[in-house]
Amino acid sequence: MNVHQQLANKIRVLAIFCLEKRGKCFAGMTPATLFKYVAFHLLNGSLFVQRDESGGVQMVVFVWREHSCDLLAREAAGLPQFFWQMPPAGGDAVLIGAVIGERRWMPQILQQVTAHIPESPRLFTYRHRDGKPKLSEITWPSLRRFTYGTT
Repeated sequence: MNVHQQLANKIRVLAIFCLEKRGKCFAGMTPATLFKYVAFHLLNGSLFVQRDESGGVQMVVFVWREHSCDLLAREAAGLPQFFWQMPPAGGDAVLIGAVIGERRWMPQILQQVTAHIPESPRLFTYRHRDGKPKLSEITWPSLRRFTYGTT
């Protein structure tokens, strides 16, 4: 298997995991679009994967840097946060775009994320309220409490 086939296979495995665990994150996304979304984030360095001891995918997280003013403006305008463009360098915020998997894998994922994306002054994620995703600002300490159960 050549390097292109290996990459395509890795993307396929991750996309299948996301499809199987789909949840609210990818509602309305076709499998082909999800494959492209996974590929985009994998190549961009904004996709983090946690595997178990046997190599099985257990959690996938999509996280990238952004400018908080852009996040808030897109939210106010009802626009999607992801728009198929490279994230800006040096944004003052981090967006946790999607988390797929069981909560018990969060400590390992958070270690990966913070090793590659230093903590920023602002942290955003989505919370589902009334059946709809809503952009919410959270703090790093609250994320650590959720992840580790401590402060």
